[in-house]
Amino acid sequence: MSITLAADVLLIVVAVAWILFKQVQAAPVKPRLLVIVPVVLAYFGATTTAAKTWSNPADLLLIVFGAAISVALGIPRGATIRVWRGDDGRWWRQGSKATLALWAALFVARGGLYVIAQASGHQAASGVGPLLLALALSFAAQNAVIALRMRPGPSAPDTTATPAARRSTPRWGSDLSSPGTPYAGRPPAYAEGREYGSFHERAVQRRAERRARRAAQREW
Repeated sequence: MSITLAADVLLIVVAVAWILFKQVQAAPVKPRLLVIVPVVLAYFGATTTAAKTWSNPADLLLIVFGAAISVALGIPRGATIRVWRGDDGRWWRQGSKATLALWAALFVARGGLYVIAQASGHQAASGVGPLLLALALSFAAQNAVIALRMRPGPSAPDTTATPAARRSTPRWGSDLSSPGTPYAGRPPAYAEGREYGSFHERAVQRRAERRARRAAQREW
């Protein structure tokens, strides 16, 4: 192995280790990186692969087989990454132990392909270029799953209704004769007492929240 190749391999190992470390950390999703990372890896993979490799059927078969494995492991790996929307409206993601396990499975598969390529005399099919292409496809499959899972949550309640429309909305207990109301069949005093109790409970809760906010401000 030449010094240049060893340096390239070491650089790839360090980069992959850093990426794996970042994947298991909770972090905001940056949509542009979902596209940029696979594109950059694919570009360097294509440019560092010898031209004669693409014209050799055996080399091409090994590269295609490795690419298929990368995609097949990238899709379920994307499903193991937790994706959620924070209070600030941004999307967040965090990998899990299953994510690392599928990455380990990909490295084992790549190791097996390397042994096959070396034993069959097709070393070019297991070089740095094909490896970068395989990583690009694996990231592309994973990021595609993440992007598909970044869907808007339930719609917020409609706050644009006019005051007249809000006033026309029936309140609980307003029509005691209707079987659809919770106080149907109850005497008026019962409904008034229940409504008063709910108003009182909400008022007590609001006062408690105000006291908690004032206490927090004094601590700061």
